[in-house]
Amino acid sequence: MIRVRFLLGIQLALSLPSVLACDDFFTEDLATGPVMCTKDMRAGIVLTVVDEVTGNPALSGSTITLQDQSYVETLPQGSSAGAWERKGNYDIIISHPDYLTWLRQNVLVTADECHVHTVEIEAKLKKRT
Repeated sequence: MIRVRFLLGIQLALSLPSVLACDDFFTEDLATGPVMCTKDMRAGIVLTVVDEVTGNPALSGSTITLQDQSYVETLPQGSSAGAWERKGNYDIIISHPDYLTWLRQNVLVTADECHVHTVEIEAKLKKRT
């Protein structure tokens, strides 16, 4: 009876890490030891694009470009998130036929051992006159 409990205890102890880690992975931090990270992708920058006066959404028809030195990412139409799992110092340019070009420089996206820290920005576009 004791032997059966002992073997069941060993089996549980050996299988528990694989169950806990099925959706996660580990990274080694020399200062603190293993760190458990999730496998989900995180955007470095998430934008809310609105009309400066009305506050209504102005994403439709906008072209959004993120630039970090030689890295340039133009977001797909209708998308407001980019720099996926990519830290850096970004310039954000939003152009739209009905609005003046919007620019924000030096947007710093940082990261830890696992993921970037998402920066959320509201871009208020000014109508062309």
